[in-house]
Amino acid sequence: MARQRIETGSPFEFDSFWRVADDSDRAEDAQGRLSYDPATGIELAIVDLRTVRPDVFESSGGIPVLHGHDLHGKPCTLFDAIATETEGGLFGGHVREVLSSNRLVFGAQLRSMDDLEVGDVLVDLWGLTEWVNGIWEEEEPAEPSVELPDGEVLNVPLDGAHLILQRGLATREGRRTENKREAHVTAHFTIEQATTYQDFTERFVRPLQDLMVLTRRGQSEVDAITVLIPREEEKWWDEEPLRVPRDVAVIERTRTDRPSPPEQIRPQIPMPLRAWGGSAPAILAAWFRLRHELGGPANLLFATLNKKEVSLEDDVLNLLSVAEGYHRLRLNEPPFADEEHDEVLSLIRAIDDRQRRDHYLLRLRHANEQSQKQRVKALFERAEEVLPQAESWRRKQLQALIDTRNFLTHWGEPTADVLEDWDLWFALNRVRIVLEVNLYLDLGIDHQTISRAVNVAYHGREFMGPA
Repeated sequence: MARQRIETGSPFEFDSFWRVADDSDRAEDAQGRLSYDPATGIELAIVDLRTVRPDVFESSGGIPVLHGHDLHGKPCTLFDAIATETEGGLFGGHVREVLSSNRLVFGAQLRSMDDLEVGDVLVDLWGLTEWVNGIWEEEEPAEPSVELPDGEVLNVPLDGAHLILQRGLATREGRRTENKREAHVTAHFTIEQATTYQDFTERFVRPLQDLMVLTRRGQSEVDAITVLIPREEEKWWDEEPLRVPRDVAVIERTRTDRPSPPEQIRPQIPMPLRAWGGSAPAILAAWFRLRHELGGPANLLFATLNKKEVSLEDDVLNLLSVAEGYHRLRLNEPPFADEEHDEVLSLIRAIDDRQRRDHYLLRLRHANEQSQKQRVKALFERAEEVLPQAESWRRKQLQALIDTRNFLTHWGEPTADVLEDWDLWFALNRVRIVLEVNLYLDLGIDHQTISRAVNVAYHGREFMGPA
């Protein structure tokens, strides 16, 4: 029987043998069947892993690390397994358990994830193939489109790594295709200095996934992460050993609301790779740097955008917080020089009365910073260079947005400007567009390309018009 695809984006199951990692005295491994579904995570149904039935009045019977192997001898590690079902074993006999977990390593037996050295990795993401193969229709393109003929690659030097986007000859399902738009695309990262799995995903996988959310205006999820570990094998025809990569797949369920896979009918991509022409490698490298610089605000931005449901109040608070943090990191302009501000504070520190001194020092600590309204206004004004209608959004809704944020934060009596329902929905989408435009501007993308991408993404939406 052919071996199934073992990856985060597809369900699979296999028969296997397991033991608790620190149980060196066990004579035989326990037999079980491991199944995985992207929506529900990993389940291992196993018999006699523990011959004593866990006490239901104690903890949930968690096991930090399980070591196993499939019928082909492929080693596996299951982390943080929790017993959700237990049968038998009350008065002797066999004990059957169902263990749940959110992380499986298929291809290695590890004591912890830090044991997995990451230096050479293949990454599959929802939307990556569509983004690379997407059509960019322009009458007069500023630069020639990036072509990725079959088997050819796009090389992107990054800080501390090298990214290769490669289009193969077949679809994701393995069917050979002559249509380049259907040919599967994989991201191949080579790290200059081997690192931990967690560090790799934070520095490289998350930024690439967030780029898919930004440029496609749709959700993105990890389909597969495969770590390639070199190993040496003897050759009967030569004394020199042969270096062969051993693939280690990491299966993780990182969210409980994982959406369904994208439909086969794909909408037009607002900002495909081809839109960047010959500047694509430079813009991609700039994105990874920008994403690293933005840190927490970017984490919150894409956590807000990469989800199924919209929560008006929560999303407005999130996006305005992102806007403030974005401006602070990229466009900060304190009202006064630090020396001038310190001069004023020194006068306050000279007050003898401690209560008065501490009262004013506490309130003046952030006095040399721009207000949230000033920061958000600056982002709107940048967006107006690309989208003229954003000027009316700023004039008519900026103060209302700030009042709404203040009401949702501090409560009390709402002012007449506090937004609700459709007005809040319109304003929320306009803030999102302003943030997207600012990101594109910071990547050095020209105004015409940004304008076209935004209009494709939000074509026909009423909130795109003047306020």
